[in-house]
Amino acid sequence: YSETQILREVYNITLNTFPKSSEEEVQTVLRKYKVGEDQKVALDVFIREGVGVCRHKALLAGVLLEKLIKDGYLKGKVSVDRNSDLRGGHAWVRYTSPTGKVYILDASLHWVGLLEDGVKLGIWNYKRPNE
Repeated sequence: YSETQILREVYNITLNTFPKSSEEEVQTVLRKYKVGEDQKVALDVFIREGVGVCRHKALLAGVLLEKLIKDGYLKGKVSVDRNSDLRGGHAWVRYTSPTGKVYILDASLHWVGLLEDGVKLGIWNYKRPNE
């Protein structure tokens, strides 16, 4: 498989893992498991429930990419990035290939592709402050 095929598959897995994706549904899960304010909760709770917003989707995609890098299927670097604008806060995964190409995996805004393309299309400002 090519690097872009693997990235697209990770994106698809992430998208399909969280069919319910509202903050209200996240709060329902937190109440169900009696999770207190600012208390840590395992990502697998949200995976089991099929509920997750951008931060959950970004974390899952990041974990999957880290595993693929560790197992030698990918050779780049991965990070979970976030920022905010007038629409609020947002999180996504950034994958930098060994050749320096920067890809964005954003299952919440339904985008997987090159950073500059996502910015040009107005999906989100995925750039870091120094870019």
